[in-house]
Amino acid sequence: FNPASGLNQGIRWTGDNIQFLDALNHGLNAQANAVSADGSIVAGVAVDGLTGHDTAVMWDASGAVTSLGYLNDGTSSFALGLSADGHVAVGYAEEALNGNDVATRWVNGASAESLGKLIGGTTSQATAANQDGSYIVGFGDSTLASQEAFIWTEQSGIKGLGLLTDGTLSKAQGISANGAVVVGIADTTGAVRSGFRWTAQTGMQSLLAWLQDNDPSYTLFAGNTLDAALGVSADGNTVYGLGKLNGRDQPFVARTYGPIAQPVITTPPV
Repeated sequence: FNPASGLNQGIRWTGDNIQFLDALNHGLNAQANAVSADGSIVAGVAVDGLTGHDTAVMWDASGAVTSLGYLNDGTSSFALGLSADGHVAVGYAEEALNGNDVATRWVNGASAESLGKLIGGTTSQATAANQDGSYIVGFGDSTLASQEAFIWTEQSGIKGLGLLTDGTLSKAQGISANGAVVVGIADTTGAVRSGFRWTAQTGMQSLLAWLQDNDPSYTLFAGNTLDAALGVSADGNTVYGLGKLNGRDQPFVARTYGPIAQPVITTPPV
């Protein structure tokens, strides 16, 4: 909340300064969700003061806001992720025809582009993009699950990444710089939540299975879990997330020192 303006504004924190980001047409609320690698571009959502609609936006280095608009005649949009170079924002927007949300990208501030839905699905959301925005990940409903992680490229379109063994859901939350490694949240036997790591070579693995590939003796002690993978390093070998340590919620960093995974490009699928 900015007491000077009386508005709930997005902010950019630079370590020694908090910069309030402009409201959209004096709208009452805004939220910053993602930032470029150099910190100059921020993406998020703001209420448009003229229409009252939630609107995907970008802010520049000065904090000035730009509306990214909607899909066709839809009336809401949300930016959740941003490529490291700041050129591609991703998220979701309403389809006017049926009112459902669909994964969306905005390239260099241009018009919203639908990324489509998984087979059998009615909704989808994009959550993250790689270094240049050529690979985008997210989740949507499908014939396989109510929530299934996906990866999208312009060449191959949208492709589901599947589930863990006996799983019922998966959601992609992060992607490496070259687009080869995807991380996120899933469940496995007994509806036990687990962070996952996916590559085209290995498929979807629980974080525990991935770590044991690097060190077969690795194990988790009782009360310790790796529940959610929320981000991944540029090289794909370090995963950041949330779990439990001795039964208490804790952030974690998990890493291996193997070779850097490379994307496999076929058309279609990925």
